[in-house]
Amino acid sequence: MTERVQRQALEEHGIDPDQGLSELQAARGRYQDDPEFRDLTVYMRHDKSIACPHRVGHAVPDVDLFTLAGEPVKLSSYIGNKVLVIFSGSYT
Repeated sequence: MTERVQRQALEEHGIDPDQGLSELQAARGRYQDDPEFRDLTVYMRHDKSIACPHRVGHAVPDVDLFTLAGEPVKLSSYIGNKVLVIFSGSYT
């Protein structure tokens, strides 16, 4: 729904929806230190996400995870396995 509304608003203002949507989605990272931009919407104002400080090859902390069945597991328990995919996110 959000993307559809954003595309419609971009079209109404004469902006190419594909290019404009790409710019909208990158704006938070581009202007993260701009207080005026941070206060534009409730969604942005309450966004608590941060850029991940970890890069490929860096060691990560041994964090608690949950399996798809909801069972707790330590990240370190996967050391030596071939593939580890971690999905994360939030919803309201």
